[in-house]
Amino acid sequence: MTYIVLDKSWLQASRGVNDLSKIALKHRILITDILMYEISTTSDNANKLSCFNKLLSVHNSLDFLPNTGALIHEEMSPYSFRNTFENKLYPSFLYPSFLVGLSKLADRNVKSGNIFNDLYFNYFENKDVEFLKQIGNCISVFFPELRGLKPGEKRSIVKKIIEEVGRNEELVKAVYERICNLSDNPTGMVSFPIVARLNRQWALFRHVQVYLIAGILFCGKFGDDSLNVQSKKLAHDCVDFEYLISGTLANGIATKDNLIKDIFNICCPDGILYN
Repeated sequence: MTYIVLDKSWLQASRGVNDLSKIALKHRILITDILMYEISTTSDNANKLSCFNKLLSVHNSLDFLPNTGALIHEEMSPYSFRNTFENKLYPSFLYPSFLVGLSKLADRNVKSGNIFNDLYFNYFENKDVEFLKQIGNCISVFFPELRGLKPGEKRSIVKKIIEEVGRNEELVKAVYERICNLSDNPTGMVSFPIVARLNRQWALFRHVQVYLIAGILFCGKFGDDSLNVQSKKLAHDCVDFEYLISGTLANGIATKDNLIKDIFNICCPDGILYN
C-alpha cells in the first residue's frame, strides 16, 4: 500500500474531487493532524468549507496520521508496536468518528469550535522552535565550514551538506546522539531511545533529519547563529516541517510549497511527489 500526505497548499489549489480522485486511484490519501489544524485556523470560511468538503468527497480513500509529537511519544515507549507505517496510523475503528466529525466541519449550517488551536499552539510556537534552535547549536560542530557564514554565502557548500544529510543515515543519528546528551532537553523527553535503534522509518529520525536540513537552510539564508533568535517565521515554518516529517515517513506527499518539495526530494529521492 502506498500513501500520499496532503498539505493545505495542494488541497486549496486542487480542483476538488477530480484531482483527489486521481490520487485515490493509485494511493491511500493521508490526512494529518496538521492539515486539520491549518484548515480549522484559516480565517476564510468559504475556503475552510471548500477544503473540508473536498476531503469529504473522497472519504472512502482517507487514512489518518497522528502528529509527530504523538508518534515520537509512542516510539519512546519500550513496548511500542508502531514499527510499521500502517501501525502508525490512527486505528481503523476510529474512522466512523472521524467521518462524523468531518461531515460536521464540512457543513456550513453546523457551528464547530476550533478544537485544534489549543492543541498545537504551544507545540509549534515553543517546543519545535526551541528544538530547531538546539539543532542550530549542533550545525557548527558537524559542519565547521559553515562557521561565521554570512547570509547567502557558500550556496554550493550549503547545498552539498543538505544533500549529505538527506542520504547519510549515520550523520543524522550522530546529531541525534549529541542532542540526547545535552543537559538542557528542549523536547520534554524523559528518556531517549538508543541511537542504534533509529532508522528512516522512525518519526524521531525524520524529525531530526528534517530539522537539521531546516537549520542548515536557515544558516545559509540568514547567516550563522541566526537560529538563536526566536521568530514567528520559525514557528510558521515548523508547520511545514510537520508535513515534511509525515511525508517522509509515508514516502509520498502532495504539495505546492517549494521548500517542502525541495526537502522532500532530498530526504526521499525515490518518493512520490504530486505538485
